[in-house]
Amino acid sequence: MEEVGTVDSPITKCVGCQSDIDNDGDGGRWSDIANGEFCWGCFESDIEHSSTITYFRNGEKPAAVKVSANWILDGEYYEDLKKEEIAGITRKWIQTDGWRGHAVTTLGDEWFEAADGLFLWGEQTQIVSLGGELQEMHKNETLPFEVALVADPTSNVFAAGCSIWVRKSDEEVWHAFYEQYEGTAPVKTHPLGGMDVKIREEAK
Repeated sequence: MEEVGTVDSPITKCVGCQSDIDNDGDGGRWSDIANGEFCWGCFESDIEHSSTITYFRNGEKPAAVKVSANWILDGEYYEDLKKEEIAGITRKWIQTDGWRGHAVTTLGDEWFEAADGLFLWGEQTQIVSLGGELQEMHKNETLPFEVALVADPTSNVFAAGCSIWVRKSDEEVWHAFYEQYEGTAPVKTHPLGGMDVKIREEAK
């Protein structure tokens, strides 16, 4: 009897759903994180529920990275990235009760979380307004620092976690920018529409 997964068999098991993967056919997608192979159905489901990091640098097109439970991939073609490109990126799922939760994505040691809040369907929240301002500055090539915008899924399809990350070497530039922006920022119009912001210690 032929054994599944041996050198004599092209059939392996998906580590997600345990379905057969025919490596003489469409094959599957290997995950270094899980140290195993997944069928395409499990791969697509994982990516569909992934977080997205979008990097903005003056003079360059926005660069997206998909961060899921089992992969960290280029956001455009879903190609594997070099280890140095994903170093320090982590993602975990925070379970708040039996059926609710949200993802939390963090960047490496060279970055700090400058602001975080929520995207709410049909609302213009403060974090969305700030993110829009930064994207407009990137469009005009007037960004004062490199920025990464992170979107994390939640169990509520009408909400997503949003955070803004800046390199630690640009922390003073961030403070100067935000102190100027704060005076023109839109006021909170929804109880959950505010955001937490990293400000200077002496300003607390």
